Amino acid sequence: MFVLYSRPRLASIPVERMLVARSLIVGIMCHGSEEVGMIDRMNEEIVRAMLEAIPVETSVIDANDEVIGWNKHENRIFHRPMSSMGLNFRDCHPQESLAKVEQIVSEMRSGARNTARFWIDLAVNPGAPKHKVLIEFFALRNAKGEYLGCMECTQDVQHIMELKGQKRLLD
Repeated sequence: MFVLYSRPRLASIPVERMLVARSLIVGIMCHGSEEVGMIDRMNEEIVRAMLEAIPVETSVIDANDEVIGWNKHENRIFHRPMSSMGLNFRDCHPQESLAKVEQIVSEMRSGARNTARFWIDLAVNPGAPKHKVLIEFFALRNAKGEYLGCMECTQDVQHIMELKGQKRLLD
């Protein structure tokens, strides 16, 4: 279930405009004088389904640092209680990494940074061995390059790190 905050001042930001993920790059194609975004033909149901299907959990904050949405609500690595919706990210982020996240967001807001990537070893299931977890932050910007917010993407990549040889389509 994709969770989207819909206070009146944020309701004008369509879900499609908040979508930025490693595997879904929003490009612009020009048709005459009209600009058409590559996802403009997708309805909200398709975009929500895509957000749930991609193997990445996302969390989105707006330009005011408020949490406005996330995907994979039921089975996240980093669980988000519904009470964090609308909060400043500082009020719901773990203290041990908060200073670094604040620095990343500040640099994104100023334009000094567009991405940040790091990985950690984390037990994603109680009592199970630790998995490699990739965490990436992406600045969300409009067509003019103005800062709209930030998206955090988290993915358990252990299965990718363990790949050997090759597996062909439908093997």
